[in-house]
Amino acid sequence: MVAGFLEEQLCRWLRATELTCDRAALLVVKDPMFVMSFLMKKVGGYPSLADQLNVDAFLEQARSYNKDLLNPVGWYIRDTQTRELSHPLPVMRVREVDEWSRS
Repeated sequence: MVAGFLEEQLCRWLRATELTCDRAALLVVKDPMFVMSFLMKKVGGYPSLADQLNVDAFLEQARSYNKDLLNPVGWYIRDTQTRELSHPLPVMRVREVDEWSRS
């Protein structure tokens, strides 16, 4: 039980470090759309599909994902999805970049 708790906290810390890296990228590049485009292309997988990806649609998905977290059921689903991940979901990373750039 203790090991499970420690593992969950370590994964949470790893996800936070990824978000810190994204924020550092935003500070260096100073263009949130570039950072979000990079994250989207990184997730997309195939370089040949890069020109078909729509950053604005991905950003809208990230913003709607944020709205879903406002209720307890949405928060619980997100927490269950991400509990054991070492990296945040790409849509969450884009959401954070968007929020940081507007703050």
